[in-house]
Amino acid sequence: MQFPGFFTGKYNNLEVPKIPPDWRILITGITSIHGWPIYNRLKQLVPQKQLLAVRSPKMDIPRGENIHPLCITDNFEFKKIKNSFNPTHIIHGAGVCDLDACEDRPEWAQSINKGGARNIVDVFGASAYIMFLSSDLVFSGTNPPQNGYSENHKADPVSVVGKTLFQAEQEITNAE
Repeated sequence: MQFPGFFTGKYNNLEVPKIPPDWRILITGITSIHGWPIYNRLKQLVPQKQLLAVRSPKMDIPRGENIHPLCITDNFEFKKIKNSFNPTHIIHGAGVCDLDACEDRPEWAQSINKGGARNIVDVFGASAYIMFLSSDLVFSGTNPPQNGYSENHKADPVSVVGKTLFQAEQEITNAE
């Protein structure tokens, strides 16, 4: 999926995204499997003043002037980010996906995954485009489509992780 207003250009015969100078991009979950490569690529494409990242407060790295340790359920801190940085685009890749921990503590998993997504929608939903980076765990895999899953396939999660990530997806989708 492309962000609205996104366009590309050529660099060394490769398509390279060009991000408009008025965009301010907030990435949550930069230590996630999706968030880290996206953050690293965006660091190469936009000035630091256009990029802000959030990592779990339990993580010591990465560090940087534009990286904030913050739990995605922290409404107060996100409001501070909205007031100071005012992101136009959110790439939401934060959440919890530890299968064992989530099975042992389903309420916690729901509070982080679904509650974190709800928090992002509450704070930024009216002013920013939100893209959610979910997981294949929202599909059971019992009847995989020949060409793989897409966002148009019906979710059928079997784990707490999958169920709470699907609930997070619904929070984002319902806000659109």
